[in-house]
This record gives sequence, structure tokens and C-alpha cells, in this order.
Amino acid sequence: MKQILMRGALLAALALPGAASAAVYEITFSGHVSSIDTVGGATSISDYFAVGNSMTGVIRLDSDMVDAIYYTDDAVDGVGREARYLTTVQTLQFTVAGETFSSSGNGELFVQNDYRNGSAAPDRDAIRSPFWGIFAATYGDIGAQGMQFAIGADLTSLLANDDFPGLAALIALAGGNTIGGGWNWIGFDNGETMRFDLTSVSVTGDPPVVPLPAGLPLMVSGLGLFEALRRWRRRLGRRPVAAL
Repeated sequence: MKQILMRGALLAALALPGAASAAVYEITFSGHVSSIDTVGGATSISDYFAVGNSMTGVIRLDSDMVDAIYYTDDAVDGVGREARYLTTVQTLQFTVAGETFSSSGNGELFVQNDYRNGSAAPDRDAIRSPFWGIFAATYGDIGAQGMQFAIGADLTSLLANDDFPGLAALIALAGGNTIGGGWNWIGFDNGETMRFDLTSVSVTGDPPVVPLPAGLPLMVSGLGLFEALRRWRRRLGRRPVAAL
């Protein structure tokens, strides 16, 4: 009887597992304009912004908004690869010299594990999120066309694999961040680009909460029933029934 009760309780617990809930991570950052690439037109973004202007920003990632994943192997040495997660970015926003540039919808996230962006780049772990469709003011006849946020380091052990990064991985990337103005930018209609150096990056958010199995109450109930049966037999002085 004991074995029957135990088996039934365990099967109930295993048959109805609870699903892990999602996590939302928020990365806040600050820095300054490191360069402005101009094209020599009559109107330039450099008429409105200057190297050294302060900037702040925020990006929010949602681990429950993954629609599809594509992988690209490192073409340089064939070791690392990049994973592309779609619709994982809830918010991306830059504020530069008091002017705000924000995303207009969900974006995508690239997770790079031991990956090189070009033959001259080092192997590195990184995340980056390009965004198109920007809410922002128009500067003369120039509007913002797209922007990108990225953090990472010239290290290759911060991301254990190319899965969606968790809180610990994001904190490790932020702590080892060495990516400069080439990776963080706002692009404009006329081909000009404003790039940033990040001087401060912080990550907040809770790891996904994994609930107890849904069948756990059944298992506990089964164990309680067994204990009650054992006490009843003891009171009656009966011998235990042989296990089946």
C-alpha cells in the first residue's frame, strides 16, 4: 500500500509541472556623444548636437516575447555564433542633450557568443538591439531613422551559450563592457550618424520564478494519507499489508 500511494503521488507531481514565468530586465545607461559623422550637406545634425553632449538611456527586455530564433555562425573562425531573438525588446530610448529618441514598437535582440563582427574584431560576448521606426523631433529637414544599443566585452565566457540571456549574464556583460561608440548610435535620414561612448551601465530585474509543480499538493496529500493509514493500523494492532 505504501508503494502504491508513493507512486501515485509522484506521478501526479510529474504529470502536471508548472511552467516558468517570464522575466523583464531593464538596462539603464549613460555616457556622451563620442562622434558625429557628417556628409557635408546644407543642414547637419552637428548644427544641433556636439561631441561631448551628455546622454542617458534605457532598454527593457522581455524573456516571454520570443517569437523566433535564427542562428548565424561566426564566419571568421567558425567557433562562435549569433542568436537573433525577435520581439523581445519592449523599450529602447536615448536622451541626448535633453532631446528624446524612443522606439515605436517591439524590437529584436542579437546575442553574440564568442562571435566576431568582421575579421578585425575580437572574439566577444555581447548583446545588441537595433531599432527602426523612431519617435523624435525633426532637426531642420533631418529626422532620426534608426538606433542601436549594445553592451559587451572582449571576453568569451560571460554568456554560457546563445540562449536568451538571464540577469546574471546581463550583469556580467555590463560589468565587463568595453564597447565604444561604434556600437551605440542614432542614424539620420541624410546618412549622418551620432555615436556614443557609455560610461555607466546598470541592470535590474528578477530571474524567472519557477513555481512548484502543480501536482505537489497531490503528492503531499498522498503522503498525509499514508501517515494516517499507518497510525490507524498501529491502533488496531494489525500487520502491514504486503507491498504489491
